[in-house]
Amino acid sequence: MNGDAWLSYDLNFGGLGIKVGGEVGYASMWREGLWRKGLFPDNSKGDSKKLDYLTYKGKANFSYRISGAHAVEANIVYMQKAPEFQSAFVSPRTRNTITPGLSPEHVFGVDAAYSLRLGDIKARVSGYYTRVTDQSKVMSYYDDVAATYTNFAMSGIDKLYFGLEAAVSVPLYRTLTLNAAVSWGQYTYDSDPDYIQTQDNSGDIVSAGKVYWKNFRLESTPQTALNVGLSYRTNKNIYLSADFNYYNRMYLSMSPIYRTDAVITSGMSAADIAHMRHQERFDGAYTLNASVGKNWYIHRKYTLGFSLDIKNILNDQSIKTGGYEQTRLSKNTETTVTSYQPFDSKYFYLFGTTYYLNIYFRF
Repeated sequence: MNGDAWLSYDLNFGGLGIKVGGEVGYASMWREGLWRKGLFPDNSKGDSKKLDYLTYKGKANFSYRISGAHAVEANIVYMQKAPEFQSAFVSPRTRNTITPGLSPEHVFGVDAAYSLRLGDIKARVSGYYTRVTDQSKVMSYYDDVAATYTNFAMSGIDKLYFGLEAAVSVPLYRTLTLNAAVSWGQYTYDSDPDYIQTQDNSGDIVSAGKVYWKNFRLESTPQTALNVGLSYRTNKNIYLSADFNYYNRMYLSMSPIYRTDAVITSGMSAADIAHMRHQERFDGAYTLNASVGKNWYIHRKYTLGFSLDIKNILNDQSIKTGGYEQTRLSKNTETTVTSYQPFDSKYFYLFGTTYYLNIYFRF
């Protein structure tokens, strides 16, 4: 159940513009158990404790046009959000137990940008900083160390994002235009969250402590990206474009259990521990894309047209777009001292060359 109310106000003083806004809300959530589970007869049927949260958001935008060619802009926001329902309960499938340490999520963000326009030349440079705190996460999996299906609940997850972006559009000859953009960022975990791991069929604690995530990279998004493209439009309503894309500094999604003390044994060397806790970084990759299209005006009332997009022209299917570490661990049987090694990671790969044809008629 949710409700929100908001208010905004704009001010303008010559070339200076100020926009401020605020939002206040209320969020309430609970688990409704439709039947009594034998393993948890007193904690499964009926409504759980209601989780009530005050949510709010404050934001401001400042813009100043120095001249017709130069402008600057800045934004700032602070908000409190209710946690996601799927992270609020340790095992909503079986019982009403609330995630230990659950709290509202907080977000603080600020960004600033400079824009330039000289005739048909356009450019923009911006920087940003965002910090997210007090997130929670719950995952369920079979634990090879405890030899049971478990619920792994984390709280106090903090994340930090900051970076720079730049873009430019330059006409080269008549309607031939060069477009380019570059992005550099650093997205990291900014805390070592608390966790508690419980057996799914009893609720007994398997282990508890810290997940050593601080300064590891956030997963599955490039932290360096580059795009350079050419676009061309003829006086017969034909348009063509080609783009070169490059991205790098993309990281594998981490399994938190590998970065706890629960999987460390006396039989593991420092190299074994470092290998288990190492985060894989994907190789940099590039792609080429192109598109072509045309439209026709019919009696100045209708438009018939088509567009054809071709992605990954080089048909490179070895590019990793994401992936994750498994939660599974295998016991090392080569020595008499117990130690564990992670299962192989899972990966997602870019599709080969793909085509998309769109035919449209507007009236």
